[in-house]
Amino acid sequence: MTKTFLSAALAASIAAGFVAAWAPPLRATIQDEKTAVGERKGSLKSIDQTKLVLVPDDNKKVEVTLDLGPDTRRSGTLTPGSPVVVRYYFQHGQRVVTEVVGKK
Repeated sequence: MTKTFLSAALAASIAAGFVAAWAPPLRATIQDEKTAVGERKGSLKSIDQTKLVLVPDDNKKVEVTLDLGPDTRRSGTLTPGSPVVVRYYFQHGQRVVTEVVGKK
């Protein structure tokens, strides 16, 4: 029984390490089991009333699309190509922006 428990514990720790190694870089804190908040820095590709497209500083080969809501706070220069910091949370599998801060 002890041998089975140790094998299961070893398998779980290996799996957790594998998942952590392949997870995208994201500074996030868990508020509860379904919601995480995070922050990304990058260049603004486009922005309108409902969506924002970001080219992250840590991976220039991808574009990240985030949803904007009526309560999203916007400040600074928000033109294509400008550097921005985006703060967001996850809701139903989508990144929902709480604040977009451009260079002042």
